[in-house]
Amino acid sequence: MTEKVKPACTPIIEQLGYKLVNVTFAQEHGIWELTLYISGKNPITHEDCKKVSLAVDETIERLDITDEPYHLSVSSVGI
Repeated sequence: MTEKVKPACTPIIEQLGYKLVNVTFAQEHGIWELTLYISGKNPITHEDCKKVSLAVDETIERLDITDEPYHLSVSSVGI
């Protein structure tokens, strides 16, 4: 799954001025979570994470990566 997400999302994230550092898909407290970790020239803020999340959401949905319900999360290595 992460092998599909990373190449699909990298150009979108780079166009926004960030770098996609890592992608994980793990179950926490019974809920699957797809997490994209980003970095940038400046410290990453919650607004940066929100901007990236909104930009990649539709692309990830089109990938149809799983039948399981999941939560999309964007974070920074530093957060």
